[in-house]
Amino acid sequence: MSPLATIDAFARAADILDPLPNPYERDPVGFIERELNEEPWSKQVEIAQSVLDHRYTCVRSCHGTGKSYLASRLMAWWIACHPIGEAFVVSTAPTQTQVEAILWREVGKAHRKGSLVGRITGGMVPAWKVGAEIVGYGRKPQDLQSKEEAMAAFSGIHARFVLIIIDEAGGVPKWLFDAVDTLATNASARVLAIGNPDDPASEFAKISEPGSAWNSIKIAFSDTPNFTGEEVSEGLREDLISPVWVDERKAAWGEASPLYVSKVLGEFPEVSDDTLLSPKDLLAAQNRTSEPDKDLLGVYGYDIARLGSDETVGYRNIAGKIRRVYNRSKQTTMRTAAAIKLETQRHHGEAPTYIDVIGVGAGVYD
Repeated sequence: MSPLATIDAFARAADILDPLPNPYERDPVGFIERELNEEPWSKQVEIAQSVLDHRYTCVRSCHGTGKSYLASRLMAWWIACHPIGEAFVVSTAPTQTQVEAILWREVGKAHRKGSLVGRITGGMVPAWKVGAEIVGYGRKPQDLQSKEEAMAAFSGIHARFVLIIIDEAGGVPKWLFDAVDTLATNASARVLAIGNPDDPASEFAKISEPGSAWNSIKIAFSDTPNFTGEEVSEGLREDLISPVWVDERKAAWGEASPLYVSKVLGEFPEVSDDTLLSPKDLLAAQNRTSEPDKDLLGVYGYDIARLGSDETVGYRNIAGKIRRVYNRSKQTTMRTAAAIKLETQRHHGEAPTYIDVIGVGAGVYD
């Protein structure tokens, strides 16, 4: 073997044993632009940079901004640009359609466009495989019926670089967010939660609040190229939220509608379809300083729990002013019945008492 051939062989062996870092490992935008020949716009660039710089990123976005598109491209970048065998991607969304037909369909497009390593499989649990090894998959919450099941499933994932995508995050339960935390244990792990801000009572709303551990990004209709004048291609402009659609939604929904606030303004509304009392009303009640007249009997109401994680809670309503008088967890219904009896005896048994008889409350009522 000639000296030059020997040097070349040693160089190839060194590349195998100690490969150079991928030039795009710290440049997701460069990967999308040059390897996939695509055009992220400014807010997508901001999100990609946040995933690079922050362990936790949450994005509340109006409709039509390319949320799932960007999430799929970040997944493609993660696997393509980190060492094979050391990188893993996990995605979840509230429904099978959102997992398979939206997010992983986009992953498949990126995979084909970039001629990336391995193959994408379909089915109920779409996956990215390199040879016989799985380097990523997507699952919906119904696949993991509890926090314990989710944590057990996730505990089998061992990789230095883990990226977790929570798509349509407003519909994902808190216990799944908790399970996700068991994956993001090392400093190189990243979590991206992205979706429309539909439900103000969701875990997604909580992590989007100032002061949370998440880097929070908002995209309103007014932030998008069709409203800012940002220079983008005509093809991209046509894919994004348009002034025509915004005007139509304003006329159909009204600017005060929760739908308009979420889908157009990119903010969490005060109320959702399931809201009985708005957060504004609850905060006002909590901040009232006047105390009820202690001499009045008032009316008691109790919601009964038993030995699970829920609490038995009792409130006293005196002339419209409500105060909690009782709360216990992991208590038998016999003990609860005795406690309620003692409370009513303070008023010689004259204070009316109401008990929710749905479920275990019927026994206490009897």
